[in-house]
Amino acid sequence: MNQTADKIYSFRLHSINPANGTSIEKHSELTESNLENRLESLAQGFQKWRSIPLSERLEALKSIKSSLRNNESSLADTVTLETGKPIAQSLAEIRKCVDLCDYYINTSHSILEPTTVDTPFEKSYYTLKPLGTVLLIMPWNYPIWQVFRTMVPALALGNVVALKHAGNVQLCAKKIETLLDDAGIPEGIFVNLPIEETLTRQAINHPTIKGVSLTGSVNAGKSVAALAGKRLIKSVMELGGNDPLIVLKDADLQLAAEKTVAARMTNCGQTCISPKRIIVDRSIHDEFTSLLLNEISKYKASDPRHVDCKLGPMARADILHSFQTKLNQARAKGARCLFGGNAIDSNGFWHEPTLFTNLPRDPDMVNDEVFGPALYLYTSKNEADALEFANQGRFGLGASLFTRDLEKAEKLANDSIHAGSVFINSTVKSHPKLPFGGIGESGYGRELGPHGLSEFANVKTIAIK
Repeated sequence: MNQTADKIYSFRLHSINPANGTSIEKHSELTESNLENRLESLAQGFQKWRSIPLSERLEALKSIKSSLRNNESSLADTVTLETGKPIAQSLAEIRKCVDLCDYYINTSHSILEPTTVDTPFEKSYYTLKPLGTVLLIMPWNYPIWQVFRTMVPALALGNVVALKHAGNVQLCAKKIETLLDDAGIPEGIFVNLPIEETLTRQAINHPTIKGVSLTGSVNAGKSVAALAGKRLIKSVMELGGNDPLIVLKDADLQLAAEKTVAARMTNCGQTCISPKRIIVDRSIHDEFTSLLLNEISKYKASDPRHVDCKLGPMARADILHSFQTKLNQARAKGARCLFGGNAIDSNGFWHEPTLFTNLPRDPDMVNDEVFGPALYLYTSKNEADALEFANQGRFGLGASLFTRDLEKAEKLANDSIHAGSVFINSTVKSHPKLPFGGIGESGYGRELGPHGLSEFANVKTIAIK
């Protein structure tokens, strides 16, 4: 992606079908006055939304959950149409949003209960209060889930939400808007902002915006965080990674191979938490490579609308081009292609599933996130060498570790692997109940779990003498 397009998630407001490269719809950007009106409506809506009882806000979440269930097929079809994601994965994304609603419906009362503290005061406690309008700058790769995982806890707390979605998933953004309307969410609680870079900057600088959550690239995060920092408003950044997956010599190799390939091929490799550096002990390298080849051969590119599709197209032409460029750079550094490696000749944005080995531990490659259906297989001399390499680089989103020694694995996960999440004998996943986020240039702040309610909150202390 070029530098300009990458700055603040502002690719053209244009829905294109990745399967065949045809235009679906070009979308009109808001005018400055439209933007102003929508943000002002949120300022007014916040005063009402924050004052209603939590039980009523949670009833609204129940309506949103019902609307998700009733419209899951239509939502999933739109996700697949705009992103190329296999329809089964799109349906799973919608159902995960239902689970998310359930989590906050069932736990918000206990999480938001004031916490009493024993102090010299007669009574002292702290409580979580809403801040106001939270601006969500969201990506295309999980266009419903990424929005919901920040929006739902924000609404439960009493905040209101403005959505600036990626330019190529504007139909998904409109679907979310319609879904909330159908659920009976009052005006002034959620607005959709079809805007590009200049108006996104204006939105961040608007006095009604009290927090910004961005999921995207490091460059986008730095730009948005700087703008938020100038206003001293809260920001949460989830900026991707180059996640390691370590396979120790005592691991269940078949399980590791299945999980590794499935995770890397999900959403055609366009997932920030998918394993991008596969680090295998050299004593099992050949055996594990054979298992990977067997697994990756099961992933055939096919029509993403079909329920049995496991690998669809990439989301955009520029992303496909960037992916091909990075594969060529890896080849130039000595990487050996064992499977795939080429774009598929078609009008859409298709690429073969790919397996590279003989990769050098090149700093540029360690620090570069590769979005696409490619497994990069590295060899480690021993356990210590694997851990050292896993911790190299600027990112720290997630990591996976495969071994049969669970006691040792837990100790390594706690003390020796530097990341926001470590999954043992599984690949990294986001779950409604578990805090999610990274360290280093993978960003800061946490989404999901109880932290999802506290990131955009005024942690308010009350003391009575």
